[in-house]
Amino acid sequence: MKFNKTALLMALLITLLVVLGGISLVLYAKPQSEVTATFMTSYVLYAQDQEGETVAMLRTIEPSLNARCPIPLIDNIADQQIVMTARQNPAPNDFPITVCEALYPKHTQLFLNGKALLKPSHRSEHIAVFGDTGCKSPKQTCTLDSGNWFFSKLANISAVAQPEVVLHMGDYNYSGTPGSIEILSQENTGQEDKVQVYDAGDNTTQGMCKIAGPYYGQNSEGSEFRDSWKHWQQDFFNPAQSLLGSAPWVFARGNHELCSRAGIGWFYLLDSNSPLLGKYQKQLSCPAPSNSSPMIFSQPYALNLDKVNILVLDSTNACDSGLLNLEQYQNQFVLGKQMLKTLPSGFNILQSHRPMFAIDKLAKVGSCGDSENKGLCAMSQTLQQANRLTGLTDEVQLLISGHMHRFQSTHFEASIFPDQLVVGTSGVSLAGNFPAEPKELTIENSKAYVNGISEYGYLKLNIPEKAVWNATLISPDTKALLVCQPGQKQLCITP
Repeated sequence: MKFNKTALLMALLITLLVVLGGISLVLYAKPQSEVTATFMTSYVLYAQDQEGETVAMLRTIEPSLNARCPIPLIDNIADQQIVMTARQNPAPNDFPITVCEALYPKHTQLFLNGKALLKPSHRSEHIAVFGDTGCKSPKQTCTLDSGNWFFSKLANISAVAQPEVVLHMGDYNYSGTPGSIEILSQENTGQEDKVQVYDAGDNTTQGMCKIAGPYYGQNSEGSEFRDSWKHWQQDFFNPAQSLLGSAPWVFARGNHELCSRAGIGWFYLLDSNSPLLGKYQKQLSCPAPSNSSPMIFSQPYALNLDKVNILVLDSTNACDSGLLNLEQYQNQFVLGKQMLKTLPSGFNILQSHRPMFAIDKLAKVGSCGDSENKGLCAMSQTLQQANRLTGLTDEVQLLISGHMHRFQSTHFEASIFPDQLVVGTSGVSLAGNFPAEPKELTIENSKAYVNGISEYGYLKLNIPEKAVWNATLISPDTKALLVCQPGQKQLCITP
């Protein structure tokens, strides 16, 4: 039998290409959560400048170190450009990206490579509220199509609804923030010790509401589990893509963004502080873990968005179960109260990761000095005491928080204090409903009504007029789980 050499060579070549193609498919068929982005991410956040004005800030993330910042065009006019500057990268080995930023000129539309970027409206009638969105691996499957981590699905649903602003209550990064880590022994013996990560005195062996002994964090010397872009991308930026492009955000810092955890990424990626806000402003960063006080307290800032004023409080270093850093928070409450008084009169919201009047089990939050509630206690006592000393809530109509991994509402009889909503249900594994049934309790010597649910969802908050609001907790399959209306004992009820 005779062989056609040309045909044989062609057959071998085709076979080789097929094999190589199969290898290529195997190499690149990674789970969605492991794919490294080769595209630029852009988002807009609100901040307060040095003059007290509310400004929008455009940020982009370039997928390489020391990348050239993009040059957006104003209204797509070639000779009307804005200059973006690179933020200082606090950990290039762990964050091999470049974050760029610029103030978004008001009443303009920015374009990049011919595409219109998100245009902030500075309006607030339709608000989306998310909290505790990170993925708690290995308990949850950290992929975008996961059957037990719903942040991506909720973000997509919210994007379709087109909110005018998104409020996030904190705790963006769980897969990258373990509660304990292995750390090399300080005696250089090569041995590794398991230590608890500092969490402002909560749920650690370092003492309830005190720093007893060494301050350990996952970014401490000897730790092999450092804060990194990989986990920020997986837990937040990949699942939030559609919503990041749909509305400006207001970010609150959670306890998973403490400097002992993902604080490095927080201050690089999401914190609003920037030298662009004024001559005396700067980008914040975490102190060295070896510092005698390796904590940072961001000042509160206040935003005016049409019908709503939002005071954003960094409550990460306030312990749940007792008094920690009280003087710091007392000073912040005084400053926050002054800020709200300088804004146009409106509906004032306090946005804080840790709730002030939410209810949890007595064993979790220590003795609150209230025997009437029979094992139930309002957190956080640090924030409550700071409020007693300053009267901050006299200026506030609604408190919105996260932290508790459940949804909970608190309404005070005769409106002694503002209503409290806890939205900790937007992704991370839930903690169960507590109290299990609607409850009448005594909080701050006042009669209060507490109700909640342990279901995944985000809060759709509407403010049609300055003194009027309503809200709906939306599930991953777009159902209304609870409807909230002010002025009723059970603030949020099943529709």
